[in-house]
Amino acid sequence: MELAPLECADLAEVRKLLDVNVWGIFAVTRAFLPLLRKGQQKGRIINMGSVAGHMPVPYWSAYCASKHAVEGLSDCLRYELVNQGIKVVLIKPGPVRTTLWNDLDHAKHRDTSHVLTTADMDKLYGTEFAAMLHEADKAGVAAIPVSTVVNVIYKAATTPKPDAKYHVGPKSWAFYWLRRLAPDAPYDAMMAKVLAAEYRSSARVRAQQAKAKGL
Repeated sequence: MELAPLECADLAEVRKLLDVNVWGIFAVTRAFLPLLRKGQQKGRIINMGSVAGHMPVPYWSAYCASKHAVEGLSDCLRYELVNQGIKVVLIKPGPVRTTLWNDLDHAKHRDTSHVLTTADMDKLYGTEFAAMLHEADKAGVAAIPVSTVVNVIYKAATTPKPDAKYHVGPKSWAFYWLRRLAPDAPYDAMMAKVLAAEYRSSARVRAQQAKAKGL
């Protein structure tokens, strides 16, 4: 998965992402529900959400959309199945140390013309897009280990009375409460301030790179 402005996103890649993250859950859940109902001890559904399910981030539109969908799907399904004794649990980690960050790190160090395919797109998004790649890199460095998430999944699968949602890692909890308590206007203002600082830093780097190339 690669970051991209929505205007520049590869629609085939977006569909592939939604197929895996959203339609896959629909299909697997429909297929296994009859089995989950059998027996005195009902089955349990555990879906993998993300901090991106409640925190929108620029240039992650496809991924955030998929995780918002998983959150809504899981909430609805939990209500639908409560009287059947089938519990639905959503795991919501922050950044996790997986190969995703290797892919993004690779993208950060190569020409982004495969995403910003024209000079106009580069002018519109280039500086901000480079800044978000840098932010993604920092998130990857601070990511929690996979084992932390696995332990929470095991707890959700085995505890008699699981929580409806498990926030995994400090960033997940922090951003959850920040987004829940802050009204849209001050939250947007805060995001704009944080992003502006990154954009200024990115603009300086791009200017230095252009100067080094003699542009």
